[in-house]
This record gives sequence, structure tokens and C-alpha cells, in this order.
Amino acid sequence: MFQNLVFSLNGVFPIFFMTAVGYLLRRFKFVDGKYVDQTSGYAFKFVMPVMLFMTMYNSDFSNAVNLNLVLIAYGTTLIMCFLMWWLAPKFIKDRGAQGAFIHGTFRNNYVVIGLSMTIALFGEAAGAKSAFILSCTMPLYSVLGVWVLVTHAEGTGVKRASIGHTLKSIVLNPLFIGTMAGLLFVIFGLKLPTFAEKSLDMLNKMGTPLVLLLAGASLDFSHFKKQWKLSLSASVIKTIVTPLIFLPAAYLLGLRGEDLGVIFLFLASPTAINTFLMAKNMGNDAELATDIVMVSTLIAFVFIFIGCFVLRTVGLI
Repeated sequence: MFQNLVFSLNGVFPIFFMTAVGYLLRRFKFVDGKYVDQTSGYAFKFVMPVMLFMTMYNSDFSNAVNLNLVLIAYGTTLIMCFLMWWLAPKFIKDRGAQGAFIHGTFRNNYVVIGLSMTIALFGEAAGAKSAFILSCTMPLYSVLGVWVLVTHAEGTGVKRASIGHTLKSIVLNPLFIGTMAGLLFVIFGLKLPTFAEKSLDMLNKMGTPLVLLLAGASLDFSHFKKQWKLSLSASVIKTIVTPLIFLPAAYLLGLRGEDLGVIFLFLASPTAINTFLMAKNMGNDAELATDIVMVSTLIAFVFIFIGCFVLRTVGLI
């Protein structure tokens, strides 16, 4: 029992700690919003792609591909998107809030929180499985995200995305490029020169602490009271209801051990930070999107800790 508790703490607490430090740095004005925005752009365009590339590059590709993992990830995303699309208008009147709510319930922060916890709990080999899931789900997230926000946009002059623009944004997404480049290196047996591998490895090791600090610094509690019911509802659906519904499906598909742990972290990861930026730029409720990111992140840490402890105790991971 104690060992299972330690196992869960080892995976969750370091990620929570770095995120909390990031929040405190922003709260006590060691960094400001401009710095966070600029550094987040650098991390998204450069550091995180290197992280994903090196995760795939250092992995055994033959063990990274599990179509059942992708099936659960795709099925969950599609079902939750369309289910929330149907439910949201029944209790949310504002269309911009509907879009932010729907988007917040199916798009996760697996690339930061989930991937970091996966590697901390199960090692680099499991991280490669996570990166493979990301490479498969990123295009789906992009298409569904743009579709949801465009169809719920408010006002005039909001950005409308054509099919061509959406496809271009997917192909040119730095995270997608990093993951696919790593996959190609593994598939064709390519090797980097030693100096390049060591240089990228240094960036890779810096990446996780940096993105977690930025995730914490991006949390904003200033307007939570305004729409706390909606943000709490979306967060509970994303981080608790979704894994409780779909983890049994993963079990029935035969996922056990490390694979079940990987998909649990995918299902329970909080809402992606970029949902706020997308909502803001596409005429949806950016404040609600920000609140969902914040609340889901806090809930996810608690639920993932409890979930890992329970799954470990019953011998499923």
C-alpha cells in the first residue's frame, strides 16, 4: 500500500511542484505576462518540438505503436466533442460560452502534463507511446477545435478558417513536425551526429521544467467567480467523468499495465492551455476558456494521484 502511494507521488508531485512554482513566480511578480507570453511562444515553437522529437528518437518504435491506444484516444475525443456539442446548448445560452465549454471538455494538455507524468511514472518507452498518440490526435484536435470555435463564434470580424488553412495549420504545427520527424528517424534508422544529439538532448532535458513553469505562470484566478459553475462543470467532465467512462473501455480492449497507465493519463489530463488563445482569436468566450484551463489543471493533479494509486493497488498498472 505504501509503495503504491509513493509510486503515485513520484509521478504527480514533481509535476505539481513545478507548476505551482510557475504560478508563484507570476503571482509575486518575478515574471510578468509579457515574459510568459514570449517564452511560451519560444517553448511551443522550439523546445517542445525538440522534446517530442527526442522522445521518439530515443525510443524503440516497435513497442511504441499500439492501435488500441489510438482507438481509445480517437473514440474518446470524437464522442466527447459531439456529446458536448449536443448538450451544451441545453444549459448554456451564449454561443461563445458554448464553444469554449465544448472545446474545454475534449481537448487536453497531454503534451505538457500527461507526457511529463507518463515519463515520470513509466519511463521513456512509455513516453514514446504518448508521443505516438499525440502525433495521431493532433490533427484531430486541430480540425475539431477550429470547427467548434468557428461555428460558435460571436460578433463580426472573427477569424474564419478554410479547410486549406486548417490543413496547413496542422502540417506546420511545430509539435506535429517534431513528432513526425522523430518517427521518420526511427523508421528509417537514421542517426544524428554526436554533437547534434548531445545538443538536442540538453534542450530536451530543459524542456519539461520550462513548460511546466510556463503552465503554472499562465494560470489566472482573477475572474473565476464570474462563471465558476460552467468552468467547474467542464473541468469535472474533462478530468473525472471522461476517464471514468472510457477507462473501462480501454480495459475491455485488453490494455493493461503501462498501456493502461498511458491511456489513463491521456484521459485525465487537464484542458489544453491553447484553448484560451484559440477562443480569444476566434470570437468565443476567452475568460471561460481560461477558467476551464485553471480549474481542470487543479482537479487533474488530485484525480490523477488518486487514480494512479487505485490502479496500482488493484494491479492494473
